[in-house]
Amino acid sequence: MSYRNPGNIVSPPTTPTVAATRAGKRATNAIVVVGVILLALFAISYFALLRAKQIMETPINPVAREVALKDVPKFPYASYDKMATQSLLLTERIFMRQYSAKSVDALGFSSVISPGQIIAWYDRNMPLAGYQSDASSDLSKGFREAQARRYRKGNQMVLIQVQNRTQQERDTLILVYRFKDVSE
Repeated sequence: MSYRNPGNIVSPPTTPTVAATRAGKRATNAIVVVGVILLALFAISYFALLRAKQIMETPINPVAREVALKDVPKFPYASYDKMATQSLLLTERIFMRQYSAKSVDALGFSSVISPGQIIAWYDRNMPLAGYQSDASSDLSKGFREAQARRYRKGNQMVLIQVQNRTQQERDTLILVYRFKDVSE
């Protein structure tokens, strides 16, 4: 049996229409753009992780860093904390840009004393070293579960951030940044 077209049925075109071709090209272009963006994000993330790994593996000389911070009082019941200092190295450039500083010295300590007592100690001892409390000194609202203060002396600014390492531990982190040539 052969099939016969009775004449009123139109067979579909064998070539795509112009509109379908344009829609296909737009979809292909969109896929290419999304692919390029994803590749760029992957590359940026990869290089950021490489930089973080490089920073975390960089040997730290805590004595040299303490010497650089010699005019900033050191909480007497604190000891050098390598992990805290490494985390500071990851963030010091961000803070440096935020405060428009030319350079930064940073060091991390840990203590078993409560954050409130440590901040109170800095509030008493920073003025003795010539640092005045910044007008917007209490930065605690910006930090979760932390207390922070800023102190100034000339064109230098010191940021002290104190927080519990975890809620379960009594270990307190003390993060000390000193920014030089601050233009804020």
